[in-house]
Amino acid sequence: MSTSLPPTGPAQDPNGPAGEGTAPAARAKKTGLWVGIIVAAVVVIALIVWAVVAKSAAPEEPAPSASSIAPTTPAPSPSPTGEASPSPSSAAPVAVPATCEDLFSEDFKNKIGVPMNDPTNQLEGVEDPELSALLNSIPHLTCTWNSAGESGAGTSIAQVNAEQQAVIMQRLNTLGATCEETRGGTLCEQVHYEDPEYGKKAGRVETAFLRDGIWLSSVEVNFYRYDYTGEIIDHVFGS
Repeated sequence: MSTSLPPTGPAQDPNGPAGEGTAPAARAKKTGLWVGIIVAAVVVIALIVWAVVAKSAAPEEPAPSASSIAPTTPAPSPSPTGEASPSPSSAAPVAVPATCEDLFSEDFKNKIGVPMNDPTNQLEGVEDPELSALLNSIPHLTCTWNSAGESGAGTSIAQVNAEQQAVIMQRLNTLGATCEETRGGTLCEQVHYEDPEYGKKAGRVETAFLRDGIWLSSVEVNFYRYDYTGEIIDHVFGS
């Protein structure tokens, strides 16, 4: 009895029809990769286009006009010495001279022809008791010319404040002094005695000058010459 065997066919090649099923999957992967690249490129291009459009659409800031620009002032350069320069309009303060030699110019001392500060000459720059009391209550310098006798002069100089100046002016007005604005200050004069023939030159004259916080007062006895008070003013104040 014979046994029937199943029909046999040719052996299948592994790379034959049975292996053809993997090719579509490979092509699908490559297609997806290209699609991703194309999409990414489109997105990048879109962002670039958007940035360009946004920049061109933004309003430009207007250039500042000439009136809106604050002018710049250059900083002052320091002086070569590093010290602040004094203002041209500010006057140098005047101080009371330290000695009688400093109160008068050399030219005046040479032409006056009489001794200075002779101990016998007791003249003070003021004769009124009230003004004398004020003078002696503050630091001052008193200088005299000539010895005791028929001719001589006494001058006092002191620094005073505004209140003291007001007291001096009020007292001079009460005493009947004649005052005028001159030489940058106030000059007041009292003629206590005037010779009928020689006038003030042979009289007793008292003068007071107030300027820049300085009180200058003189008493001249038969000494009204050489513009005595004017000489002192010019030397002390420089004008």
